[in-house]
Amino acid sequence: MSTAAGARPRLSVAMIARDAAGVIAASLQSVRAIADEIVVLDTGSRDATGAIAQSAGARVISVAWEDDFAAARNRCLDELTGDWVLWIDAGEQLSPRCAVPLRDFVDRGADLEKAYLVMVETPAPQADGDPEQAARIRLMPRRAGLRFVGRVRESIKPAMAQLGMELELAPWRMLRTEREHDADVKRERALRNLRLIEREVQERGPSAALFLALGEACVALQQPGKARDYFRRALGAASRGSTDMLSAYYGLLTCQADSAEPNAPLELCIAALEVFPYDSQLLCAMGAYLQQQGHLPLAQRSYRAAHQFGQVDPETWHVRAIGEIAAICLSLNLQLSGDDPAAMLVLDEAFARYPQSPRVGRRRLELHVKHGQTTAALAEIDRLGLDRAERDVLRSAVRGACVASQRNWIPALAYLETAYTAGCRDPLCLRWYVAALVATGNPSLARKVLDDWAQLEPDCVELAQVRKSLSSGDAPTEAVARQPGSGVPRPHLSSLGASRVASPPAAR
Repeated sequence: MSTAAGARPRLSVAMIARDAAGVIAASLQSVRAIADEIVVLDTGSRDATGAIAQSAGARVISVAWEDDFAAARNRCLDELTGDWVLWIDAGEQLSPRCAVPLRDFVDRGADLEKAYLVMVETPAPQADGDPEQAARIRLMPRRAGLRFVGRVRESIKPAMAQLGMELELAPWRMLRTEREHDADVKRERALRNLRLIEREVQERGPSAALFLALGEACVALQQPGKARDYFRRALGAASRGSTDMLSAYYGLLTCQADSAEPNAPLELCIAALEVFPYDSQLLCAMGAYLQQQGHLPLAQRSYRAAHQFGQVDPETWHVRAIGEIAAICLSLNLQLSGDDPAAMLVLDEAFARYPQSPRVGRRRLELHVKHGQTTAALAEIDRLGLDRAERDVLRSAVRGACVASQRNWIPALAYLETAYTAGCRDPLCLRWYVAALVATGNPSLARKVLDDWAQLEPDCVELAQVRKSLSSGDAPTEAVARQPGSGVPRPHLSSLGASRVASPPAAR
């Protein structure tokens, strides 16, 4: 392959797909404007995948499925005519903000001696969760010798090594859909992958990558014992310090979430951090386990290391907002330790790094409220990007919460009741409204408001403490006042978003 001097490089968009009629049109539409050609290799669809792809401007090649993803990708490569290949899986979409910059890069700056990683983002499985991401090779030159290997987890890295090519992380993003969390889809992929891995092991022998794939399949099939065994085998087979080793530790920690041995996850974290001392997710998980056991100073050290020095391996699945989470965990720990000024300093640092982060803004808001700093708290609301109606009722709630934090319960109640009656169900409003209701002698209504709060944050540690105080006849107002705010992170690695240890691509 060569491009004539001065000619614009041609970009081929490539996809392998099967039974993707419900998602393929949106995927192809996201790249149509930047592609010189789109080629879809249909590996035996029983639905309208091929017809929909053709109507979206793709050239469709129909082939029999050979239980081999590398063979399918290489067959697709044989049909391409472009200088560069952009791979996209059915169900993914190139982020609209990335299309033009990506095309411009191919035209002006792409290096034929490199392949490029692109972040692939999966939405959170729950509304209050965090998107996860991992970098995958998606942009590559079309050149002789650059071929895929592997029936499953197919890769061009061995070919790149032979050709002396480099790998570089690019600033673009592929977005997946909620389909990734569909139980039937996950089960179907897991069963298929088990079949492919069995053949791969027979042909090429076991490897860390295949053990990881087996562990992931067992997680999808809800077989944690088998998954744990495969992740241990992956750990033993992986090179020290490799992405495979880190992924194996993530997998083991996810499987240890409900371990009968209370110290097992902590011991595993310690072992993992000996190899990956600055991994942000491991440090946050370590901090959470320590905090759960009441070791606040040790937990603070872990959170601070994650906040100040934390790193991620882009090719492992990780929480997109792990940097923000590290800062928030540290600030909450400092508040629990009684050092609110230091907590605010951490949040200020996080705000400087992530000025568009709603979660950092919310934590600053909570801390301003805790100290009755009405002006500063109202300023935080204006940065949250709320619509006017939502902003107005929250402003009333915040005024009331700031007054309540100073134990002026009767004037606080008026603000909070106004906000609640107007439909405000923000956790900040609900928690301080509960405190004001109890303090002014209305525990029955407080219980109703607690039920509203529980619908929003069923796993909130603070809510459980307040409910327990109310049931025992103790005043929960002090529990509300001394806590750093709702939504304290849970201690398991899976709650930090590392449960997707080695997810197969969406089209698979």
